[in-house]
Amino acid sequence: PRPRAWGCGGGTRPGNREPVGTATFTPRDDGRLVRTGEGWFVLSIDRMGWIDNGRTYKVRADGVVPFAQYGVNVRTLRPGWPSSMYHREFDDDETMVVLDGACQAVVEGHALAVDAGTIVHLPAGTAHVTVGAGDAPCTILMVGSRRAIGTPAWGEYVPCPEAARLGACVAEATPD
Repeated sequence: PRPRAWGCGGGTRPGNREPVGTATFTPRDDGRLVRTGEGWFVLSIDRMGWIDNGRTYKVRADGVVPFAQYGVNVRTLRPGWPSSMYHREFDDDETMVVLDGACQAVVEGHALAVDAGTIVHLPAGTAHVTVGAGDAPCTILMVGSRRAIGTPAWGEYVPCPEAARLGACVAEATPD
């Protein structure tokens, strides 16, 4: 029989890496948990530290220790409120799944009505924003690569008449 290089039942993982440990979490005053250390974890999103910034409730699954390769966020948009301002990431893809409710997705200047069960995929360079629609909140799972996050090359906020109509756009292009 051929020896196994790695996997269940013996052998080593590629690169002889050590096993990955479990992540650490710190409780907030409200009892919710924020990830403060690297490692693997299984945790109900209801237990994670949600943030209310006045227009959305959001939770970053990566907590205060960013995932190295991609970001995972869940946002609940109030009706009429944007997830951000209309923008594009230069080098990073982003995918969204509407979990509950409805929203408007403005993509490359086109407003699209999306609701629960809809996937919106945005290759690098695609200008976009989501805005809560209807009478109830809209919850969206957002996943994106993190290659340029926190660098001047991340992307830019750009003007767009359709996004401006929804109150989700800047007047002039800016990286800030």
